[in-house]
Amino acid sequence: MALDHVADSQSLQPGDILAGQILQVVGPDEPAGADGPVRCSQTGEVAHVDGAVQVEPSGNVTGGNVHGHQRRRCKPGGDDAALTGCERRTGRDRLAAMAVLAFDAFVFDLDGVLTDTEVMWDEVRRELAAQDGQPWPDAATQAMMGMSTSEWSAYLADTVGLDGSAADAARRTIEAMQRRYQQQLPLMPGAVAAVHRMARSLPLGLASSSPRVLIDEALTQMGVLDLFTVTVSTEEVARGKPAPDGYLRACALLGVDPGRAVCAEDSTNGIMAAAAAGMTVLAVPPQFHPPTADALALTAASLTSLDELTEELLVSLP
Repeated sequence: MALDHVADSQSLQPGDILAGQILQVVGPDEPAGADGPVRCSQTGEVAHVDGAVQVEPSGNVTGGNVHGHQRRRCKPGGDDAALTGCERRTGRDRLAAMAVLAFDAFVFDLDGVLTDTEVMWDEVRRELAAQDGQPWPDAATQAMMGMSTSEWSAYLADTVGLDGSAADAARRTIEAMQRRYQQQLPLMPGAVAAVHRMARSLPLGLASSSPRVLIDEALTQMGVLDLFTVTVSTEEVARGKPAPDGYLRACALLGVDPGRAVCAEDSTNGIMAAAAAGMTVLAVPPQFHPPTADALALTAASLTSLDELTEELLVSLP
């Protein structure tokens, strides 16, 4: 696929090829359906597309007008020429360009978003309470979702009444979780594929209330540890969720403004934390203790599954 040039007010005629990125991913003979920016893959300069844009079966983009781009010829390339920031596709549905994103990073939560382990945490804590002859308080499960290790271990010792100190409660809980992880780590459907999709578009971070040892174990078992630029445990910051500390730390390590980052969260406390950090929040409501209506009101979109977490979704976000 040869790359052609994009110039001031130049109509894209049939046979022309757009060398850059368009607002929406479109298939052969499918109109984009919206105006939007376009970025040249060689110069990085931004233009604007008016009207419907089409991609022919050959991969050519036709229709529409381009404005505001300096007259400069993009370097031509062969059939496998790289389009910066674009996902290459082959065959009949091969696209000429990928979407321009309004974000600089994507940050995942872990438990309840990538791993189906919220129930496991609850079961382990309840088992420890039963071993120590303590009844389980009605509010305990919801209260500890999102807490850092120091916070939930203190809650187990002081409020639930586990034997020993908060440090003892943390040790017993984490050791029990490690044993369960080693037996079988349950994943949310589509988790690994979702991580790979986001990694093709943006640098990845993770901000989790899990302790460091369990974060590393989970991502290693999933085979995605190397895809994450940074990972943060809330035991490494001053406050756990719903405070924004973990997300702010992840964005700082990524070198991005939180307002230019998007995240996926499942819990009320997690959503509140990311929103307080100033991030765009996507809710992935779990079957286990779904977020409250007030929390969902803070999100940009609510997904029913990780299969909906796509580049096209990111493009559509306000």
